[in-house]
This record gives sequence, C-alpha cells and structure tokens, in this order.
Amino acid sequence: MQKNILLQLLVISLLYYGTLYSSIDIRKASANDVSSLAELYREVCYEYFKSIYVNAYSHLAIGKEPDVYLELAVKYEIDALTKAINFEESNSVLIASDTETKATVGMLRSSKVEEIAMLLDLMFIQKKYRKMGIGKSLINASIKYFNGIHTCLAYVYNCTENQKVLKHYVYLIWNCELVLKNIHYYE
Repeated sequence: MQKNILLQLLVISLLYYGTLYSSIDIRKASANDVSSLAELYREVCYEYFKSIYVNAYSHLAIGKEPDVYLELAVKYEIDALTKAINFEESNSVLIASDTETKATVGMLRSSKVEEIAMLLDLMFIQKKYRKMGIGKSLINASIKYFNGIHTCLAYVYNCTENQKVLKHYVYLIWNCELVLKNIHYYE
C-alpha cells in the first residue's frame, strides 16, 4: 500500500513537471525581448533584493529607500542587456519562455572571458517556474553557445540572506554539462 502511494506520487510529479518543463522554450534574446526581460527583472529584483537592502543596510540610504536603488538597478540592467544583445561576439543573453502563455519566465546573461571560461553575469527565473530545471537548461545552452567552455565563473553576493542562492549556484554549475568541473566563486 505504501509503495503504491509513493509510486503514484512519483508519477504525478513526473507528469506535472514533465508537462510544464516541456512547454518551456530556451532561445537567444533579441532587442524585442528587452522590455519583457526588464519587467521580469523588476519583479525578481523587488522580491529578492528589497529584503536584503532593508535588513543588511538599514543604516544607509539604500536600506532606507530601497525602491529608489532597485529602480536604478533595473535601469542599469536594461542598459546591460541591450549592450549584451547587440554585442553578440563574447556575450550571450538567453531567455526561457512559456510556449503556452508566451511569457518570459527566465534569463541568463553570460559572457566568454577567455577561450575556455564563461562568466555567469546574471540569471533569474520567475518564482512560479523555479525548481523545474530551467536554470540548469539555461546554463547548458550558454555552454553550448560558447563551445569549448571548461570553466564557469560566478560572482555571487555572499551574505547571510544569500546562502540559499550560493548553494543553488554550486548545485546548478556542478550539474551542468561542463567537461571539467572547475567552479570559481568570488565575493
């Protein structure tokens, strides 16, 4: 009886995640995607960074007026995305979109820093699409885009509030399709 229930839960999980995951399309971003990426980044930025700004920097202006600084971060990212999309040679901006709703649900901006190294500049996934393998798929697609990558670099903000994200990057990069498992994190 207990084995049967566990098997049913496994089948339900596979059906749920398999169906949803199979409806995700990963492709190279274009200039037409910048506005949807900016809105998604704004959503994730407020969800994630606002509490860090308030909790870690409450004694500074960034902690007292986080919305002002978050909007500056969004503006900066719009400029960075536009430059990365237009300067394709050493940059990659990949997006994940839901094929049914056509909504942009995730993004990875990366750059090739040497012949065999890739820097993960920024990755974000909309909250309801997390834990479905989209981040790993974005990293793998970026590795294939740059061809010949053996080392993955990530600058992850290291503070108490960010330990979950730091562990997640280790998991993602370690489980991607790198030939060598060279992972470097810088604070």
